[in-house]
Amino acid sequence: MNNHDEDTEFNDILRARGIIPPKRSAGELEVSEDAIEALLDHTIARHADGTARLERMNLDELDEVEDDFEETLLMEFRQKRIAEMRELAQRSRYGSIQDISQTDYVNEVTNAPAGVPVVVLMTTAQGSTACRLASAHLVQLAQKFPATKFVRGIGSLLVPGYPDDRCPTLMVYLSGKPIRQWVGAAALGGLNRTVDEMEWMLKQARAVESDMEEAPRSSTRGGATASDALRSSIFRSRDLGDDGY
Repeated sequence: MNNHDEDTEFNDILRARGIIPPKRSAGELEVSEDAIEALLDHTIARHADGTARLERMNLDELDEVEDDFEETLLMEFRQKRIAEMRELAQRSRYGSIQDISQTDYVNEVTNAPAGVPVVVLMTTAQGSTACRLASAHLVQLAQKFPATKFVRGIGSLLVPGYPDDRCPTLMVYLSGKPIRQWVGAAALGGLNRTVDEMEWMLKQARAVESDMEEAPRSSTRGGATASDALRSSIFRSRDLGDDGY
């Protein structure tokens, strides 16, 4: 039993924690298990330097600690954000499709920076409609996904003897190793393949970090009309010019 009206350190602790009522002139209160646990917690905390220091601080001192804590968190967040921005800037350094030759292949493709996906398009020298379509789509995707490296070249020059009927050929490399390939116009969806569909293909191959959640609808419902429109847009494309791609 304990007189909760006595002026003792124990009673002060209990009052501060709301376990016993304010001091009164008379009456007694049985010490509960909660009160014993509260005293035990206080004793343990008092012997822990950090907690004990906080408990001895007044409101102004606690405000200073809070300000310092917020400043530390803000500084840590700022440093983390700077690191993320630097990493993004390092990764987002491409943004266009690069024309390569056989002598460039090792350096630009197999020796590309670790972790950077490389999309390789092999075309014919004459520039078939299918090759032009694939090239036009990749021009757009290279701009949209600057963290991915896009290159293209004439198949027979990149690989001597590579047959034209296997072009366009699209390959994805990661860390110097091929991880996916599509050989021929049919494998790439023919002349009805849209840029969105190609983006989905590359996302499935882990070549681009696309936010697409599902495959786009097929464009084949348009039949010959859709094909004609695509052919016309390819030959009007300013991105391709007359370079044969």
